[in-house]
Amino acid sequence: MIRVGKSLYDYFLMPLVLSKNPPWFDARGVSLGFVAGFIMPIGGQLLLIGILRMLLRFNTLLAISFSLISNPFTVIPLYRGYYGIGSLFIGNSINLDKQQFDTIMDSIVNQTYAWNSIAAFSDLGLDILVRWFLGAVVLAAIFGTIGYIVTFFFQSKRCVKSTDECEEDTVAC
Repeated sequence: MIRVGKSLYDYFLMPLVLSKNPPWFDARGVSLGFVAGFIMPIGGQLLLIGILRMLLRFNTLLAISFSLISNPFTVIPLYRGYYGIGSLFIGNSINLDKQQFDTIMDSIVNQTYAWNSIAAFSDLGLDILVRWFLGAVVLAAIFGTIGYIVTFFFQSKRCVKSTDECEEDTVAC
């Protein structure tokens, strides 16, 4: 258990603690990482982060780290949650029980390559995809916003402690 805690610290907190970036840069990375992790099907997060990196400035390492919110261990509960939240938002009852949903998800999770997983995901059918996407967008918006606010707050405190003054328009604190 200690090893897992150290790994989480190394991958998620150390980039924040050692960062010399302005708070908005790191906060945007965390926020976009959560958005990519929630919105993209498993295996597509890095593709979305790469596209976003061409358009925006943000801490890419943090974005990649926080996009790992969806991974092979969390994908089934996350996708089931997306389906449930999406069903609530469109006002329809949940049509699939847990066993049916897990059976459908096996075709996505058991793929060898990311592009096969994404292709299997696209074959789920419009009803499931609409519910899934709506739930994913809701959670991405919530966690992306919270991630930005919390990271900005703590990174602002770190920045003030390290230099008494942060330059907002530069990449270094």
